[in-house]
Amino acid sequence: MLQELTETIDAFYGITVVSCQPQNGVWKLTTTSGSYALKRMTCSAAQITELSQTLFLLKKKGFTNLNPLLGTKLKTSYFPFQNHCYTLTPWREGRFPSFQNPQDLQKAGLLLGKLHRTATLMNLSKKQQISNLVTELTNKT
Repeated sequence: MLQELTETIDAFYGITVVSCQPQNGVWKLTTTSGSYALKRMTCSAAQITELSQTLFLLKKKGFTNLNPLLGTKLKTSYFPFQNHCYTLTPWREGRFPSFQNPQDLQKAGLLLGKLHRTATLMNLSKKQQISNLVTELTNKT
């Protein structure tokens, strides 16, 4: 299965996977062109497209703390494999925050405030409320 998956990634993105390792709900892919995070999504292709558009709008309005979903050769933000949708983002080194740590809690609060301010600059429909975006990003790991 792993070889078939890496061949599918090459077909959709034009990148050659050298190794892959599971890490905290995603796969870290090391390729000939850098490292990426591969994530199996539990939502529909339409929801992934909406999420990708929302991430793009947030970045355009100045919120640059989220990794974009990389586009495939077919100009989609996901690829299908064995009846599931997968996304690819640039790999970002880091660690999970500890909300017992006051510094991590302060950083998270500041980031959430920045996200909220940026979202208010966007003209989101009710379907795209920022709370839904946060829920989508945090619960789909």
